Amino acid sequence: MAEYSQVQYWNERYAREPDTFEWYQEFGALRHILSRYVTKQSAVLVVGCGTSALGEEIQRQGAKQVVQIDFSPVAIDVCKKKYNNTPGMQFGHMDVRALEFQGERFDLVVDKGTLDSLLCADDAEVAAAKAVSEIARVLLPGGVFIMVSHASPEHREPLLKVPADGFIHYQYATVVKPRVDEAVDQKDDEVHYVYVAIKGKKK
Repeated sequence: MAEYSQVQYWNERYAREPDTFEWYQEFGALRHILSRYVTKQSAVLVVGCGTSALGEEIQRQGAKQVVQIDFSPVAIDVCKKKYNNTPGMQFGHMDVRALEFQGERFDLVVDKGTLDSLLCADDAEVAAAKAVSEIARVLLPGGVFIMVSHASPEHREPLLKVPADGFIHYQYATVVKPRVDEAVDQKDDEVHYVYVAIKGKKK
C-alpha cells in the first residue's frame, strides 16, 4: 500500500489512534532474539517507532539508552507525552533515510516494519537502500541490526548487502504471526521474518 510510505498517512492515523499499537509482533514474541543483544551498556536505536512499546520493553531488558525516532511528528509527540518522565529514553522526529546522528553511535538498531513501509514508496529501492546505509553508518563496528519484516529472505537479504562497508554476516529466524481472528484458520507458514545482521569490525 503506497500510503504506508507517506508521512501524511501516519500523521492522520496517529492523531486518530494515539494509543499504543504494535505492528507485526509484540515484544514477547521477539524477546528471545532481542535479549541476546541487549546489555547494560547498550545504546539502542529504534527506527520507525510509531506508538509501539518496543523501546520501553528494550529498556526493561537493561539497555543503558534507548533512542526512538519516527518521521511522523504526531507519533513522536504522543510518545514524548507518554514517556515524559522516563530516564534513559529519548525520542526524535527524524527520517531513517537521513539520520541526524554521528557515525558509529549505536550498539543495536531495531526496525519493526519500517523498511517494509518504505518499500511501498514510488522510489522503493532507493529509499530502502538509503535507510539501510544510514543504519549501517550509525552502528558501531560489531553492532547489530535487527529487522522484522513480512518478506522472505529472497526479498530482504539483498538489502543487507547494500552498504559497502556494512554487514559481514546475517541470519534470520521466523516468528508465527499473531492470530487476529480466532474464527479464521491460520496456516503454519504465516510468519514474520526476523533478520539479524552484524556490522563488520574495523581492521
